[in-house]
Amino acid sequence: MKLTYNQPCKIYKQIHESPDALLCVISTDTNRTQGPCNGDSGAPMFLRGTNMIVGVEIFARKNETHPCLTRENFYGTNVFFYRNWIERTMKLIDIYAGRTDVYQFPQLQYSHKIIIHENFHYYENTIIPVNDIAIIKTFYPFTETSTVKVAKLPEYQTGWGLF
Repeated sequence: MKLTYNQPCKIYKQIHESPDALLCVISTDTNRTQGPCNGDSGAPMFLRGTNMIVGVEIFARKNETHPCLTRENFYGTNVFFYRNWIERTMKLIDIYAGRTDVYQFPQLQYSHKIIIHENFHYYENTIIPVNDIAIIKTFYPFTETSTVKVAKLPEYQTGWGLF
């Protein structure tokens, strides 16, 4: 995956209330075997080769041939933009964790509380979310395994390179 600032991205950033909060991403996979699919909203975007979460997928543009693995842009919430809010909010909860495959349930936890950013809304009757980030509190902590890892918050802004 690669961050981009192409024409569709410029349009979304121009109408977004907080342009730096939005990541614009394209797939660099020419075989079209990697990329977002319907239902992937909320999926983490990690810096390649690390456990540093740089974004959370919010929506994608479909192409005409298949709703998954699109070559067109998809968009994410820039985690670095919300780092201070995340750190303040995390003090109110015990733990947060996630999973990467909707068909595998290695650990089942029930959510105790969902904390949505206090300024979340949709931009002027569009599908473009603003301040689209939340933290889920569980009753019990997850056990770290080969498929469940702690996500590290970014210490710096993500550049325009690969992640």
